[in-house]
Amino acid sequence: MNGKKTFALRIFLIALCVLWMGVIFFLSAENSEESGGRSGDISFEIVRFFTQNDTDMTDAERQEIADKLDPPLRTMAHMFCFCVLGMLYFLTARTFPVSVKIGALSSVACALIYAISDELHQHFVPGRSMQLQDILVDLTGAVLGVAFILLVMRIGKRRKAHE
Repeated sequence: MNGKKTFALRIFLIALCVLWMGVIFFLSAENSEESGGRSGDISFEIVRFFTQNDTDMTDAERQEIADKLDPPLRTMAHMFCFCVLGMLYFLTARTFPVSVKIGALSSVACALIYAISDELHQHFVPGRSMQLQDILVDLTGAVLGVAFILLVMRIGKRRKAHE
């Protein structure tokens, strides 16, 4: 890729990183009622979708299941947000002249720093708190995102080698 295309791609990816960090910041800025309400609604809709043919099930029973589904769903949402961020950071790092290893490690480190700042931000939002567990979940998501890109790169290299 020539210099101008690389620069344009780099700017585009940086913009995506900033945009995605803004999405995370916006979600973290919601107070506990807003955040819990939205995730509770999503959990209920998931349960209702999968039980729509069960005419004997009441909404109260669906809500009971949704209440149990909500905590793991929130954990997966945290992980997803930082998985995407880790992928974006790593793709951005690949536009710079650094090794794959340095790009991967710096991407995970940047995601960790953002996860810590995100939790610190939540500490000041009414009804929210800073939790080490969330930082670890976010870090796991970032590592999985970088690992996914590395896997795609490896598969691409193998395909190219077999052509």
